[in-house]
Amino acid sequence: ACVGQQNVEGKRIPFGFAYRTLPHFSKEDYSGKSRGFVENSYLSGLSPEEFFFHAMGGREGLIDTAIKTAETGYIQRRLVKAMEDATVKLDQSVRGASGNIYQYKYGEDGFDATFLEMQKMNMKRGGNSTFKDTHFVDMFSDIQYSVKKEHVSESIYRLLSSDVDLQKMLYDEYEYLVSKVFDFYDPEDESRSIVNRLCKGALASPCNLQRIINNAMHLFPSPVGDVSPYFILESTRNLGGENDLLNILIRTHLSVKNVLCVYKLDLRGFQWVVDTIKDKIMTASVLPMRWWVL
Repeated sequence: ACVGQQNVEGKRIPFGFAYRTLPHFSKEDYSGKSRGFVENSYLSGLSPEEFFFHAMGGREGLIDTAIKTAETGYIQRRLVKAMEDATVKLDQSVRGASGNIYQYKYGEDGFDATFLEMQKMNMKRGGNSTFKDTHFVDMFSDIQYSVKKEHVSESIYRLLSSDVDLQKMLYDEYEYLVSKVFDFYDPEDESRSIVNRLCKGALASPCNLQRIINNAMHLFPSPVGDVSPYFILESTRNLGGENDLLNILIRTHLSVKNVLCVYKLDLRGFQWVVDTIKDKIMTASVLPMRWWVL
């Protein structure tokens, strides 16, 4: 390993004497060694001319760092002073003292960043087919996607097996999730995935859904799923408010098939999950009329 080429003003070491960089070299010498290439390492030690060239490049680096620090520090100070009057108003917009709008919603999602944590989409590779296996329910035409009798209570199984209107709602919910999820997340081609491009495969959420669900399964153990699908669909439909990504995260985790067959929650456990999510969202929401740094 070697120290490498030394630069001054983005170029090789220029001639400082008559057609040469140092008196150590002959005139018109354009070789790497004479123009600042340090072939030795710090361990083996630098020759006198290499040490001199290295000092020239290091001096420029120190000066450049000092100037950049001053410039960026002044830019930051001006920005902070210009926006130190920003407050969150009752309509959740961020405005200055004169009423100028800085953001229509604080942080674009209305959440205090200190309450957020990154979560990955709960999806496996395999695209739409794998997603259908874990989220689609069909009790009438395709037994592959049906809910098994041993996973749910008898009353829930009868409801799923006999209610045509419920089946239509389950189909509509699946179609909604497919249309939304694969707009934001593409497990087959991560370069096309909005979630992967913007959030590196994860998104910021005020509630860790998997942790909440695991706690509910521990606090309210149940041998079978015993929650009305109507209640599940109604409770999760707008739980995340106007935040599309949060709604997708909630509705994919708390789909009817997951709640009944995977988590096997009863009514108490599911209600506790919903209440906890609401509490987390309320806690993470920014408070109006407070000073906030953007």
